Amino acid sequence: MPERMARETSLDIRSTNHPSYEWLLLHGELMTSVPVIPFLWDRWWRLDQTGLMVAGVQWVSCLVYADRDNPVFAASAGGAQFLPEPSTTGLPAPAANVAFLEATLSYQWALGRATALLERLGLLFAALSEIGSWHAFSTWGDP
Repeated sequence: MPERMARETSLDIRSTNHPSYEWLLLHGELMTSVPVIPFLWDRWWRLDQTGLMVAGVQWVSCLVYADRDNPVFAASAGGAQFLPEPSTTGLPAPAANVAFLEATLSYQWALGRATALLERLGLLFAALSEIGSWHAFSTWGDP
């Protein structure tokens, strides 16, 4: 899944056919059905690839904005409805995921990740203005 998320490039999603919906829906399903969130989040929130940073902004926008008010996911595309719903299996979410999210998700965590995203994206935009090319956007931050 981090490999899929690393391919993200858009913060202006106007269609329900946009590929971003794939990873967001899968992430929501994994959160409520498979005990992999600590592993996935460790990889994702290192923010060492441009696509993972974009995915971070996409996901955080789902926390911050109401579905139809999200500036990343246009209301015409159905808005952003990706926070986890109860698993389709009808079983409770894995205890490991619940414990991890309860221990991790906080105002301080969100502020820290938002700050890291802004710093990394600020460095990206500074580099782009220096070299005058958007080509760097597709490769900046990749190992």
